[in-house]
Amino acid sequence: MENKEVYKAIAAVQGEMAKMGISEGRENKQQGYAFRGIDDIYNALAPLLSKHNLCIIPRVGDRQVVERSSSKGTAMFYVTVSVDFDIVSAVDGSVHSAKVCGEAMDSGDKATNKAMSAAYKYLCLQVFCIPTEGDNDTENQPHEIQAERPIARTAPKPAVKSKTYIGLIDDVSKGVSPTGKNYVCLTLDGEKCYIAKKSPEEAESDCEMFGTLMANEIKIKAEVVPAGSSFEIAKIEEA
Repeated sequence: MENKEVYKAIAAVQGEMAKMGISEGRENKQQGYAFRGIDDIYNALAPLLSKHNLCIIPRVGDRQVVERSSSKGTAMFYVTVSVDFDIVSAVDGSVHSAKVCGEAMDSGDKATNKAMSAAYKYLCLQVFCIPTEGDNDTENQPHEIQAERPIARTAPKPAVKSKTYIGLIDDVSKGVSPTGKNYVCLTLDGEKCYIAKKSPEEAESDCEMFGTLMANEIKIKAEVVPAGSSFEIAKIEEA
């Protein structure tokens, strides 16, 4: 059997980690438990990986995002990533590969970063047999989310067709969606209707134009189509 250096190095790191371990130096103040963070893993393993000529290289194979709501109604982005890690020996180039999933939630743009950190953390804990105690599947910022409703099996609803609105614009605004897309929002007969824009400048220009139409009480004709809980404007012109 070929004697690969990568396994010698992994065993050597395991031996040193068995002696030193990683203490639970961080505390979750909300739920009152200690835990090991990703920084603790980096700080403990970095010198050992260098000493034993090991590299850990991640490759994200799959990423899924689901928008959920917290118990307070705040939008939360729930991300699951599937990461392939190559543990490589710099001595002979031998490689051991492992696949790990990471999950995380965040109300901003950090959910993917947190999920990748979680995947790396648990790869290291398991591959290098780092002794742990307590609940290892929790983090510093747990999120209480609303329970998902059971899916009722019902007959599919007929597709909702587009509708035409002719009248005045009630309100005009602009903004950026959670996915980073610019938009202009027109309130038509109490319904918020959105128009996607390629840039902030384009959104600003259209917002001013529709604001002028609203101020001058000029009627418009808009073809709107359902888009989730709101509507998108497929076509709009002066009536």
